[in-house]
Amino acid sequence: MIEVYKYRISKQQLDSIPIADRDLILLAGHALNATNAWLKLLRLSSNNPSDETPQGIGSTYQSHMITRSLYGHIVKASNWLNRGSTKALIETYLPDLDGLANGAYKEIRKRLDATQVGTDAKGVISPILVKLRNQFGFHFPKPNALQKAYEYIGDEEDWSLYISEEHSNSCYWISELVVGLGSLSLTEIKSPQEAFSLVVQETIKAANALNQFLVGLMPAVFHRYLPKPALEVLFVVDAVDGKDFKLPFYCEGILYD
Repeated sequence: MIEVYKYRISKQQLDSIPIADRDLILLAGHALNATNAWLKLLRLSSNNPSDETPQGIGSTYQSHMITRSLYGHIVKASNWLNRGSTKALIETYLPDLDGLANGAYKEIRKRLDATQVGTDAKGVISPILVKLRNQFGFHFPKPNALQKAYEYIGDEEDWSLYISEEHSNSCYWISELVVGLGSLSLTEIKSPQEAFSLVVQETIKAANALNQFLVGLMPAVFHRYLPKPALEVLFVVDAVDGKDFKLPFYCEGILYD
């Protein structure tokens, strides 16, 4: 059973908050909603076995797509946090945040701020998620980047297409090999599998830091302008176990009429 705390706010109360601060609340919530949705999909897709069966290959492709969408989103969210007026406003709230939220803010800068460029102990350019997002995540890569990605993938890989009459059950694996795995050449790690493992770890760490910071920031804005809320406790009794539930690639009747 999951407890959910409902914090009801009137629009009149939101009207009383300065526009810039209200926008901070709205966009922080937007960033949290998308981050958590992609994280959940990644976890459920990753519960599938990564084997050589059609379902295993489809699930691997699916997890790659979700990972790119997740790091693309969190890099965009970081860009918003670093925008001049937004960053200046956030800094007025930092003294009101606890150590966890302030530590998460520093972690976001370390992992997602494009100005913090360097090389880590493994020789990986940091922040790697920014490089990946700018060339492949939410982007169609330019010809030279696509060629480098193509050359990164060896002959021994499964250069195949998996086609089904239902479009959502088709997997154009050769494209994922290049645009997905091939993009990982940017990590400078020779093994695509090791590179993907690193990118997933970096993505999850960055997503968790973004969550930790924004979960601390939103209440600070509310507390500055609104009285302490009365919370209503709700209960969800039919939630599935996320450790056991799987998001399959192949599904019957998935398309809308």
